Amino acid sequence: MDKIIVAQIDYIDRVSSTRHKKNHRKKNFFTMILLLVLIAFVSGINFFRVHNKSDKSVMVPIIKKHTGNGLPPKPKERWRYISELENR
Repeated sequence: MDKIIVAQIDYIDRVSSTRHKKNHRKKNFFTMILLLVLIAFVSGINFFRVHNKSDKSVMVPIIKKHTGNGLPPKPKERWRYISELENR
């Protein structure tokens, strides 16, 4: 029969897998701090935008009321082509 050759594994000198795992706790802490600062910044901008309105009254433009039907007055000049059409 054929012999199966298996590599020998040294379990004693092997480095445990917990040493190779990255510590995500610091990364999550930094992300949370960054998120809190960002939320505070946006909230502060919104607070000052809403509560920093001046007490000045809004000036409403005065609109003059036009009398009549809104059309301009008829021209006083008599056009030459009208008289030419009438003389034909």
